[in-house]
Amino acid sequence: MNETKDANHNWDHIERVIENIEKIRLELPQKIQEIMDDKVLKLAAAWHDISYAFFESGFVQFFQESKRSVKIFNDFLKEAKIAKSEADLMKDVVRTHTGSQFGLLNRGRSFYHQLVQDADTIEVFFRERLERAIKLAEEGNVFWKFAVEIYKPLTYNWYLKHYNFMYNLPGIVKKLEAENKIAIYHGK
Repeated sequence: MNETKDANHNWDHIERVIENIEKIRLELPQKIQEIMDDKVLKLAAAWHDISYAFFESGFVQFFQESKRSVKIFNDFLKEAKIAKSEADLMKDVVRTHTGSQFGLLNRGRSFYHQLVQDADTIEVFFRERLERAIKLAEEGNVFWKFAVEIYKPLTYNWYLKHYNFMYNLPGIVKKLEAENKIAIYHGK
C-alpha cells in the first residue's frame, strides 16, 4: 500500500482505518468484543483497499474496487493457508466494505462487516484525505475532480448530518466524535 496508485488509499489510510476499528470496537458490549477474532478483523481491514496498489482511481476502479481487492486478497489467503471459514468471512468483509455513501450498509451482516465499513467511512471525512483529493483534482485527476467539484458540494454537508444513513453503528460514531476520539472534518 506504500506504492499505491491512489494517494488517498495508502498505508496511512489503512492504519487510520484499523485505529478507527479499535475505537469503535471498545464501545461494543464486552461479550461481542470477546468473541471477535482480532486476526480476522485486522487482516480484513489491512487488505480492504489492496486493489489501489494495482489500479488507479477512476470510475471503473470505483465500481470494481471490492471485486478486485477480493481477488488479490484471495491469492494471499491461499498462500498463507488461512482456514476456509476465516478466509470466506474476510473476503466477504472486503467485498462489502464500500457503499456506505449510498446507504448500502452492513447492518444485517456481522460486526466484522460493520466495523470495517464504518471505520472506512469515517476516513472519507478525514481532513488530510479531503485535502489530498482537492490536490489530485487540481492536478487533473478526472475522478477526483468529479468527487471534489460535483459530488462533494452536492452531498457532503448532508452526509455529515445524517449518521443513521452513513453508519452501521451511528450512535457509537457520533459518541466518539463528540468525545474527540475520532476526527470527522466538518469544514467547507
